[in-house]
Amino acid sequence: MTVPILKFLYNSILNRQRLDQDMVGMKAKIISHLAAGCEQDNLMKLPLWDVPFLVIDTETTGLHPMAGDEIIWFAAVPMSGLTIEENKMYDNLVNPQVELPLEIQELTGVRPEQLAGAPTIYTVLEQFLTLAFNRVLVGYRLDFDFRFINLKLRRCCKTKLNHHVLDVAVLYRALHPEASDFTLDQLVRKYDIDAAGRHTAPGDALVTAKLLVILLREAAQSRNLNTLAQLYYFLHWRAMF
Repeated sequence: MTVPILKFLYNSILNRQRLDQDMVGMKAKIISHLAAGCEQDNLMKLPLWDVPFLVIDTETTGLHPMAGDEIIWFAAVPMSGLTIEENKMYDNLVNPQVELPLEIQELTGVRPEQLAGAPTIYTVLEQFLTLAFNRVLVGYRLDFDFRFINLKLRRCCKTKLNHHVLDVAVLYRALHPEASDFTLDQLVRKYDIDAAGRHTAPGDALVTAKLLVILLREAAQSRNLNTLAQLYYFLHWRAMF
């Protein structure tokens, strides 16, 4: 067996040991934060302009977490109702412990050397869950991000995210049932949103937050939806038709 192969195997073992150690060390903290995140009944009666949102976005090595793809970039933008708190944004690269495909490097601008010293996903998740306490989690096509996050939480703690959620794509579809299939870029153009940083986690999180503000105002003005409970009822009703 050649020296480069032995070195690769050795580094792979070290990386796996580091990930396992982080998983064990963060387990109790993650479970604690998840339990706290469940206590959200008080949010349902709040006016939409007072709801604490957290808009998240991830960049990954691919589309299939069950096949070994991993998160490489995690961002979360807090919002107080319709106010985007960009100065409080959480933005962190993640060491995926796997090879970073060339097409992902070209799309996101992230290079392997930038990830080498980055924290593991379990460290990032613990920090994210601290920020997510008592907030509604928001994203665009949120199921994509949740598949990656919940897979790690199941492996670590046999649990998953329990927060209230709001998918901006679902909200747009409910407000515009006549719309054909659409993309985030199409909505950015429609609403003339500044899309600086697209295809980066912080850039896409900010774009999604700006789109959320526009759609919540639209929901209040055109549908008279003023509380989180009313918004959820509307989304549930729309999903039935």
